[in-house]
Amino acid sequence: MFNGKRRKLLFAGLPIQERVKSAQCEVQLWRAVLDQVFADALIRPLNEDTEDYRMHLEALEWFDKDQENFETICYLAALDPSTIRRIYNYFKEQVP
Repeated sequence: MFNGKRRKLLFAGLPIQERVKSAQCEVQLWRAVLDQVFADALIRPLNEDTEDYRMHLEALEWFDKDQENFETICYLAALDPSTIRRIYNYFKEQVP
């Protein structure tokens, strides 16, 4: 849910490589999708009876089990899936 605060961009704020400049809007869109799923996976809602908590669980499952869709989204975002997976695992280890 939108709380009026802007969240920091992890992937959507990265520069777009020259080879995908023609699809810049689409690349930024898919990077924003990755930013959102990162936030959903790594920020655990306090109340387990909420839509936010359900989204959290779905995001965790997507990162951990849905390899094909994960790789597709990374490619659409012009990002290397193995790098994104390493970044996710790093942040996941930092969250209590």
